[in-house]
Amino acid sequence: YSGGSVHVDQHCAAFNPINPNIVMIGNDGGVYFSADGGITWRAKNNNLQVTQFYGFDIDHTKPNINFGGTQDNGTLGNDADTNWSFIAGGDGFRTVVNYDNPNIIYGQSTPGGVIKPFKLDLKTGAFTYIDKGITFDASVWDPPLVMDPNISSILYYGRNRLYATYSDGSSWEVLKTPSINGRYTAIDISPLSSEHIMAGTSGGDLLVSTDGGDKWTNVASNGLVNRWVTDIAFSNQVEGKAFVTFSGFYTPHIFKTTDFGKSWVNISKNFPDIPVNTIAIHPFNDDILFVGTDIGVFASYDGGANWFPFGRNLPRSPVTDMKFCKYSLTSQTIPLRVSTHGRGIWEASVPIDLITSYEITSPSGGEIFISSTQQLISWYGFVPPVRVEYSIDDGNNWSLIADNVASSPLMWTLPNVETDFARVRITSLSKPEQTKISNTFKISLIEKGSILTSTGVNFIPYGIAYDGKDGLWTTSFNSNQLVKLNANNYAREKSVKLPGDSLFTDIAYDRENNLIYVHRMNSTSGNGGMVLVLDTNGTLIRQFASPANVYPIGIEVFDGKLLIGDRDKKDQYGRQMLMVVNPQNGSVEASYPNPYSKTYGPRGLAYDRQQYVYQVGTYFPNGGSLTEAVVIKIDKNDLTREVARIPLQTMTGLINARGIEFDPRDKNLWITDYNGSIYKIAGFDLVLGVDREVISKGNSSKELEFRAYPNPAVSMIIFSMQPYEDLSNVKLEIHNSLGCIIEEAYFDVIAKGEAKVLTFDTSKLNSGMYFVVISSGGKNLVYEKIIVIK
Repeated sequence: YSGGSVHVDQHCAAFNPINPNIVMIGNDGGVYFSADGGITWRAKNNNLQVTQFYGFDIDHTKPNINFGGTQDNGTLGNDADTNWSFIAGGDGFRTVVNYDNPNIIYGQSTPGGVIKPFKLDLKTGAFTYIDKGITFDASVWDPPLVMDPNISSILYYGRNRLYATYSDGSSWEVLKTPSINGRYTAIDISPLSSEHIMAGTSGGDLLVSTDGGDKWTNVASNGLVNRWVTDIAFSNQVEGKAFVTFSGFYTPHIFKTTDFGKSWVNISKNFPDIPVNTIAIHPFNDDILFVGTDIGVFASYDGGANWFPFGRNLPRSPVTDMKFCKYSLTSQTIPLRVSTHGRGIWEASVPIDLITSYEITSPSGGEIFISSTQQLISWYGFVPPVRVEYSIDDGNNWSLIADNVASSPLMWTLPNVETDFARVRITSLSKPEQTKISNTFKISLIEKGSILTSTGVNFIPYGIAYDGKDGLWTTSFNSNQLVKLNANNYAREKSVKLPGDSLFTDIAYDRENNLIYVHRMNSTSGNGGMVLVLDTNGTLIRQFASPANVYPIGIEVFDGKLLIGDRDKKDQYGRQMLMVVNPQNGSVEASYPNPYSKTYGPRGLAYDRQQYVYQVGTYFPNGGSLTEAVVIKIDKNDLTREVARIPLQTMTGLINARGIEFDPRDKNLWITDYNGSIYKIAGFDLVLGVDREVISKGNSSKELEFRAYPNPAVSMIIFSMQPYEDLSNVKLEIHNSLGCIIEEAYFDVIAKGEAKVLTFDTSKLNSGMYFVVISSGGKNLVYEKIIVIK
């Protein structure tokens, strides 16, 4: 639907099941109602705070004046009575208030579909696009725009290039920075010196200048991760000290430097694996930190050693920006304001003294963990020692994880169960009134391809090879570094330079002779490459032209030979090739059609040194988007035939995989991807234990036999229950995936052995997952997942 009197960009709709002419829709403008099938509409937004802010700034000369850019609702500002009004149309983005003259507002808008910075004088009403010198090169959707905290006429702006104005926006200059991966996403200037600048990119680069932007150094390789840089914050007190935050999953999210990025420390070890979008440092104490995430605000009062959820009543909506209001600086509390993408702007008072409330930091709720893997439990504020317990039935029964634990965090090996209702409980043993229960999280049963561990690096780890001891070697596609990681904890142990500048793909390790074989492409256009033979210090021993003379990727040591694959080289029948090669000179001794012969398909190779070869396969139909990512298993006695496969995916989608290695210690597989991740996944030889207990599908309890059929259901589902003992005050509830009760039934008494059968109409339900919860006297007895399909 479009047109009429409703806001644009429709996201959802709900129809009255009795009268379908009554409909409500949700869009970027909020909620709208129609009683005549969409002919006329009226807004239903009174007292509904659902504005989607990208960023905001504060007029620090007044107690409560703010300006922010929003999705499809322009740039807004409020008066002292919190009445908001437009100051610019279109989409709004990050906003800056001139601290020397708060009547001057800077923001961005989208005239003609092009993102441009503007300047608005609130006193005179003068509105000007300040784009002289900007070439409108590509940018992220929400480009960074910041003001020098020491000189208000200097601003910086990031697109594909980094711009600076020294004349209040009259004109912009392009700063001469090194080439970057991605586009600029975050910029900050030190409040201690205008000479000190940092700028981050969507590709994980982090540039530092200590001379006002004349010279820049990329410090990402000093310990950061290959993820989207979301925010940067310089210390208010110590030169060279700064904090950087990252988005994404499976990597650390918050880092600190004290030497302008020459080294970095991960300060998110006790932090949930959630994207971090913004960071704010307390004006009086660098050890008091706040970060905004996709699920709320977290705080640390010890420099990042420990984190805890901060504040109450903040809706669970992504936090996009946060700032302290300097108008109200006192010795006791300071207002911290945060913008959200969907629930407006909120404020909380921050005390300077240590917060003594006790909280569970991780799990935070909503996670999906894999059974039998190790996961972090962290907490804050409990008087030690503590008892740590878990429940797989929503808190009805508890099992001990550890007792007399002196400090957070704790690594927990998850039970081999499946449940949608897991919780963790922390209790102080010396002060038992200090007890907290986490939000629910899910445990999925381990299966082939389940992600067991993961890490991230600040480069594209194209190939990966295990040295048989404790080393995990990986190539960098966009540079000439060869990196050795610890195979157990992924700590970076060594880095050597390779001959050449980039385009290194797969890698193989000869464990008997301690030699490394590396594939290097001549170019990305597909005109062959070289095989480099090196020692572990990167010294070139010999090299020869790769027989993969189109797009050389896969390489592996193979029973005294090399097994080499080409992504694009094909035989007369249009099939990609696998080749057995002499490791001394590269001569081909045998060729075989690759069993994974798809567009941009064959990638890295691995061999278990006994029977099976493993290959990553990716499929980009017609050179388009990734539609398949797998590991295939090949018997060495028939290299033309796939014998098994494992899909490669995370909770966010397919893994754009490149490298693969077999771990002979546990028979699992390492996988690298194009986004800088390294995963350890459960391999083909996974043995599933006999002690697997399924809670979310548990058809009975010790008190009650229960069945739901058919499941999945189309138009109806039948519930039958028969207790093993007399039960009173029995309640059956059906919950949707949000936890809302959509149907319920009551029984005063069900006698022992008495069968009760209920039929429930599912024809009016949407397709999806629902949960049946049966309780007696307030005690939950049964949980079962049911699926409705249409």
